[in-house]
Amino acid sequence: MRVHAERAILQEMHEYFSFFAPKYRFHPKFKNKLWSGKIYLLNLQTQTIYLGLIPRIIIFAEINDYTIELDELLQITDHVKIDEALLETLLFKAREYQIRAVEFALKHKRCLLESPTGSGKSFTLYLIIRTLQLRTLIIVPTISLVHQLESNFIEYDAEYGNKIHKIVAGVNKQTSKDIVISTYQSLTNQDQAYFNFFDVIIIDEAHSAIAATITKLMEKATEVVYRIGTTGTLTNRDATVNLLVLEGLFGKVLNVASIKELTDQKYLSPLKIEILILKYEKEYIKSLGKMTYQEEVIWMINNDKRNNIIANLAINLKGNTIVLFHRKSHGKDLFNKISGKNSKKDVYFIEGATVGEEREAIRNIVNQGDNKILVASYGTMSVGSDIVNLYNVIFAFSFKGSIRNIQSIGRVLRPVEGKVATLYDIVDDLSTGRRRNYSVQHFQERIKIYNEQEFAFKVHQIEI
Repeated sequence: MRVHAERAILQEMHEYFSFFAPKYRFHPKFKNKLWSGKIYLLNLQTQTIYLGLIPRIIIFAEINDYTIELDELLQITDHVKIDEALLETLLFKAREYQIRAVEFALKHKRCLLESPTGSGKSFTLYLIIRTLQLRTLIIVPTISLVHQLESNFIEYDAEYGNKIHKIVAGVNKQTSKDIVISTYQSLTNQDQAYFNFFDVIIIDEAHSAIAATITKLMEKATEVVYRIGTTGTLTNRDATVNLLVLEGLFGKVLNVASIKELTDQKYLSPLKIEILILKYEKEYIKSLGKMTYQEEVIWMINNDKRNNIIANLAINLKGNTIVLFHRKSHGKDLFNKISGKNSKKDVYFIEGATVGEEREAIRNIVNQGDNKILVASYGTMSVGSDIVNLYNVIFAFSFKGSIRNIQSIGRVLRPVEGKVATLYDIVDDLSTGRRRNYSVQHFQERIKIYNEQEFAFKVHQIEI
């Protein structure tokens, strides 16, 4: 949209709607004093800014006592009610907060729905699509989610098996079907006309998209009326895409429900967290010296005693267990150790190179079985992958960021009668004196997250 105002006011807005780029201090242009490190959302030459920032522009005007006038095309639609007759025809009963999210999206046309794992986000999207009956493009972060989302829609309505076109490797991107599901990567080279063919664009896990990718795709969709982003967790603490950009691209944010609310209403399983702090001998710690972050990571994933503890833990737990790793070599080592030690449990392995059909097959096997062990990378399983019958998750490698951790926890929160989900958070304590090593520092950040989300946790120390 275009902003008409005095030059001085535009200059104020230019600064107000700006932020420092992630890691800007390391950029060559910043180091050479050719760039301030800031990203400005108001283009002073064209006087244009993201349409989704209207609510923030209104606040900006109120703060500065400026009058503001909105073009009638920018006015928000009156309250929209979902068709009661439609709700009566559904195979599954829509929850109150899902209906509220659908009506919010229909009213605002552009919005960002913050909806935690287990809240039935795919059903909410189905309701939006079913209500609008328009050409819809859904963009998801992984191939697994392309297959999973199609399966979910068919579960809600068998007719959707004929309405969906999945874009995976080797599949034509052009189709006459009304619903297209694709990954970000598959659409990066598509032109403006491709995106403007659709009436609705839904970006799943919008916070996790690489900033350049998501802005490039959405800025091509100049004629698309409905633009809806979804995210399991929205925080500026570690979001790849700045919140101003997300709101600009998608519009107003609605917090659909919190994990605690869903747990209290029994839509999610209760969670307990067992924190296992691995304590190493002081003399051994001294022999390691002061390590960089990368050196500590390499030491951790190659530590045979540590990996044996993780393998034995996975084997001895009751119920289906997922072991999440970060690097492929670490995952392979854990998979081999678990497989070698265990003869009673089936063990499966998923990493980035595992094809979509195989991932979906493994997901279904684990979902329908008991006492299965799945060793999987964070990249393939921490976001969106739906395995209801998971009881335990082990962080074989841990991050400090809130988004990835909460979404990984979400893997075990799907409700099953009588189920109590358990997260095993492993911390390597290599601290000396006042110095805290990286694993402990990241653990301290995760504790903040657990407290914010009101998760119950216990701390156990294991001498090595």
